Amino acid sequence: MNKYTFIFEIASREIGTGRILPREYRKKTGMTINDARTYARRISNMNNIIFCKFFKEML
Repeated sequence: MNKYTFIFEIASREIGTGRILPREYRKKTGMTINDARTYARRISNMNNIIFCKFFKEML
Protein backbone atom coordinates (compact mmCIF):
# COMPACT_ATOMS: atom_id res chain seq x y z
CA MET A 1 0.00 0.00 0.00
CA ASN A 2 1.10 3.55 -0.66
CA LYS A 3 1.75 5.71 2.37
CA TYR A 4 1.56 9.50 2.15
CA THR A 5 1.83 12.62 4.28
CA PHE A 6 -1.48 14.36 4.97
CA ILE A 7 -2.31 17.76 6.38
CA PHE A 8 -5.58 17.99 8.31
CA GLU A 9 -7.42 21.32 8.70
CA ILE A 10 -9.76 21.34 11.69
CA ALA A 11 -12.31 24.06 12.49
CA SER A 12 -13.90 24.00 15.93
CA ARG A 13 -16.02 25.97 18.38
CA GLU A 14 -15.36 26.79 22.02
CA ILE A 15 -17.58 24.56 24.13
CA GLY A 16 -18.85 27.12 26.64
CA THR A 17 -19.45 30.19 24.48
CA GLY A 18 -19.82 28.74 20.98
CA ARG A 19 -17.15 31.11 19.66
CA ILE A 20 -15.29 29.88 16.57
CA LEU A 21 -11.65 29.10 17.34
CA PRO A 22 -8.72 29.60 14.95
CA ARG A 23 -8.14 26.72 12.56
CA GLU A 24 -5.87 23.94 13.72
CA TYR A 25 -3.53 22.15 11.33
CA ARG A 26 -2.10 18.68 11.96
CA LYS A 27 0.46 16.90 9.84
CA LYS A 28 0.43 13.10 9.84
CA THR A 29 2.92 10.95 7.96
CA GLY A 30 2.84 7.32 6.88
CA MET A 31 -0.91 7.09 6.34
CA THR A 32 -2.85 5.46 3.54
CA ILE A 33 -5.80 7.28 1.98
CA ASN A 34 -8.24 5.06 3.88
CA ASP A 35 -6.42 5.83 7.14
CA ALA A 36 -6.74 9.56 6.43
CA ARG A 37 -10.47 9.23 5.71
CA THR A 38 -10.99 7.28 8.92
CA TYR A 39 -9.01 9.83 10.96
CA ALA A 40 -10.95 12.77 9.46
CA ARG A 41 -14.27 11.03 10.12
CA ARG A 42 -13.29 10.31 13.74
CA ILE A 43 -12.23 13.94 14.32
CA SER A 44 -15.36 15.38 12.66
CA ASN A 45 -17.63 13.30 14.92
CA MET A 46 -16.39 15.09 18.03
CA ASN A 47 -18.86 17.52 19.67
CA ASN A 48 -17.14 20.87 19.14
CA ILE A 49 -15.78 20.24 15.61
CA ILE A 50 -17.36 22.13 12.69
CA PHE A 51 -15.44 20.35 9.94
CA CYS A 52 -12.23 18.47 9.20
CA LYS A 53 -10.58 18.57 5.76
CA PHE A 54 -7.46 16.76 4.68
CA PHE A 55 -4.98 17.33 1.88
CA LYS A 56 -2.27 15.07 0.55
CA GLU A 57 1.12 16.75 0.67
CA MET A 58 2.70 16.99 -2.76
CA LEU A 59 6.47 17.22 -3.16
